[in-house]
Amino acid sequence: MLSQNNHFFDVKYRNGTVWLTGNSKYLWRTTNLGVTWDSINFMAPSATPLWSNSYYSSDFSATGDTIVTVGANGSIHQSKGLGNYITLSQYLKTGSLRDISVSAAGTIIAAGSPSTAGITHDQILRSSNGGINWSVISPPPHPQRIFIPWK
Repeated sequence: MLSQNNHFFDVKYRNGTVWLTGNSKYLWRTTNLGVTWDSINFMAPSATPLWSNSYYSSDFSATGDTIVTVGANGSIHQSKGLGNYITLSQYLKTGSLRDISVSAAGTIIAAGSPSTAGITHDQILRSSNGGINWSVISPPPHPQRIFIPWK
């Protein structure tokens, strides 16, 4: 049951289902546009996480059968088959990941805060193999502007 104590950070709509991502060990879904909600335990019952249970954003694989969620302390979780528990969980860095996007080709980009502000430049992560391996995409050392001339 939804609680007044939950915070929600992301809403996604996919194949007739609305998904909420927030600060509990659950994702929430409704198949009737919010009349009723189901909690999806996105963490295996036996799991003892090294991270907090705040999830900030979710996205779906191009095929729609896998949900990928990012959260506090660099955590990335996946549930293949949209099951009731994670099938892959990784703790990649100490800075929180706040957003994630999956391309039609399966490339995943996750973005968030640096592990150590001003020292580590690991705000952007990229996976080209469905989230199994990740690489850091470092922003340039100085802000860059791109000017596009208008005619």
